[in-house]
Amino acid sequence: MVLAHSTHTWLPLTEKWIFNQVNHIHALSQIVICDKEDVAFPPLVKTYCNPRSPFDLRQRIRNKLGWPDEFRQKVLSKYDDIILFSHYGNQGFNDLKLRKQKHITRFYGYDLTRTMQANPLWKIRYEKLFDECDLFIVEGNHMKNILN
Repeated sequence: MVLAHSTHTWLPLTEKWIFNQVNHIHALSQIVICDKEDVAFPPLVKTYCNPRSPFDLRQRIRNKLGWPDEFRQKVLSKYDDIILFSHYGNQGFNDLKLRKQKHITRFYGYDLTRTMQANPLWKIRYEKLFDECDLFIVEGNHMKNILN
């Protein structure tokens, strides 16, 4: 069983809490799949960084059409049993079509409030995420109430 962390950027100085999450999981093999590396901490696990820019037109079109991310799909195809751990709600939505046994999405804050305020389409996307994802992690009861 492999725990595959999917996140936009791995691992800027301002996201030490993700580093701590990965660092304290010992029961499973882990990998990280990201669009961009900004490594402020020592590498802990095998990291796959997309060689294409996150602003690549082809990938943006695929995202708009709801197609799975080619790079992430290729990485995940190397492994058999996958638990996909999407960091941030918008990443969870983008990862819905990827091959996996289980899917966990963790919300951190801006992905609940700012994302939905900036684009009302995210309310519909999050409803789809809530229907299809297996487990959600939030930072306390306030975030849980926002999701309800």
